[in-house]
Amino acid sequence: MLSSKKILTYSRYVIHRARYKHKYQVTLDPGVEKELESGKLKHKLHPGIVPNKVRALPARLQYAIEKLLSDYPVKNLSIKSDALAKYLTSRQLAVEDHVIQSKGISIEQDILKKEMEKMVKKHGNELTDEVLEGMNKRVKAASLKTLKTRVYNWKPMEYSAFDTICYLLGCGVQQYHVLRHIFTQISQRDPDFNPNRLFDFGSGVGTATWAANQVWRKSLVEHYCVDKSSDMNTLAKLLLLGGDENNEQMAFKGVFFKEFFRPESNTRQYDVVVSAYSLMELKHTKDRLEVVESLWKRTNGYLVLVEYGSNAGFQCIHEARDHILQLNAQQSLVEGADFEGGHVFAPCPHELPCPRFTQEKKTPCNFPIRYKKLTNTQNLNDGNVKTDVYSYLVMKRGPRTDPSLSWPRVVREGVNPKHCSYCRVCTSTGTLDEAIISKGKSGKHLYKVAKYTAWGDRLPVKDTPQSEKDNLHPMDTDSETLKNVVADDLNHTDGNQRLKDTDSLSHATRTNTTTKQDFEKSNNNPPKDDDKQTELSQTSNTTECIDSHVDESVTRYFNST
Repeated sequence: MLSSKKILTYSRYVIHRARYKHKYQVTLDPGVEKELESGKLKHKLHPGIVPNKVRALPARLQYAIEKLLSDYPVKNLSIKSDALAKYLTSRQLAVEDHVIQSKGISIEQDILKKEMEKMVKKHGNELTDEVLEGMNKRVKAASLKTLKTRVYNWKPMEYSAFDTICYLLGCGVQQYHVLRHIFTQISQRDPDFNPNRLFDFGSGVGTATWAANQVWRKSLVEHYCVDKSSDMNTLAKLLLLGGDENNEQMAFKGVFFKEFFRPESNTRQYDVVVSAYSLMELKHTKDRLEVVESLWKRTNGYLVLVEYGSNAGFQCIHEARDHILQLNAQQSLVEGADFEGGHVFAPCPHELPCPRFTQEKKTPCNFPIRYKKLTNTQNLNDGNVKTDVYSYLVMKRGPRTDPSLSWPRVVREGVNPKHCSYCRVCTSTGTLDEAIISKGKSGKHLYKVAKYTAWGDRLPVKDTPQSEKDNLHPMDTDSETLKNVVADDLNHTDGNQRLKDTDSLSHATRTNTTTKQDFEKSNNNPPKDDDKQTELSQTSNTTECIDSHVDESVTRYFNST
């Protein structure tokens, strides 16, 4: 008979393997691995990385900002700009009218019920018209007051000349670096793309124009900027004129400003279409989707949508993504083989439903940007380095042909203990998972690549298919399945290799596992090699013994969790 200690050791091993044998395993992209082996590519510069270092503003933009801010008191500007930036990042979407109406009815019914109970206790069942009229007035007043506390009071932003300066100081630098980072990613992954025309919806202080020219200055010849605020347009022009309205030559050629945007007028197309921090300024979902559809129709190359990395900002990006993909699906049915279409270029490695929205606890898909805040008019580089988050979407015209589009995106900051790296990624199958990459198991190249891959980068790997037994997980595996795994291991694993599964066990578990020989030695009647019937009988007895102990261990495990 097997000892309880050894049986429990084996059952704990099975449960441990079922719990910690990771489902998502990856191998390094063969092309990347070949370049690393040959020395043509360095690990810290692999093609999935887009450097997110703190960059300086363009010298001409920095000079123009200094000139403009010299006429304003620095302390007052700093306080006002910080307050404005905080307000904008915390803004929520406007609540739709039907939602407000539904909430209002629900609140009114609850208050009416409570008020009616009070009136019945006070006046009995005989309620006069005067009493009912007074009660209705109180109910409506209380309902309106409660509704105001439960519904976000959304208001459209109106900017004065001073507000635009505060906006430039509080938000302009961050927005410039976000857009430059996104444009750099496009240029890095598509080096043959040389845009000529840029369309900027909600152009603000012109950050998209400055960022695009840092990446594609040689090819851009036209910039079409639309913003409803005349003061924003005036400030954007001043920045392009070097802070002096008397200058005649702008920093870039072909820059045009308009205050009005007509979604129905989309006959002209542009190589790059941008909407940065503007969709949340539209009150209704219908209006936002109408603008997104119009922008997509104007797009000849890339459509770039950016919002703050809050829940509200991500919701804007998510609904825009779903709407464009739905439009593409509808058009492909109509046009068939002639449909040019488009696909998600970044950040998603797939076009399936976003896993952030399908999970119960919805968290925004956002990415960090590091920049130096403007705090001193004399030296703009004295500001402290700040990190903000943003949500974005890049859509590209044409079919999805690049194999690297399926590389998983790192969606949270990784954990890098010694000899191991944990990368939280969004995969090409539309799931959120964690790639556990160790130095010994995954190979030196993949390990070093993972070490240098940061939040927002892509991991140049491909999925490795796993067997059903390797994919066991305690939360979706019953005790019967675990018992089958035990029996399978006893029947099909040779000799001393029965418990030697070093790929799935931690060091502590490996030191306490028991081999097949230990099981056989503890039995009074070990099987003989030439006696098949005796061996089968012994295996059956062993399996029955393990069954009871596995049941006990599994029950204790699930009770503890």
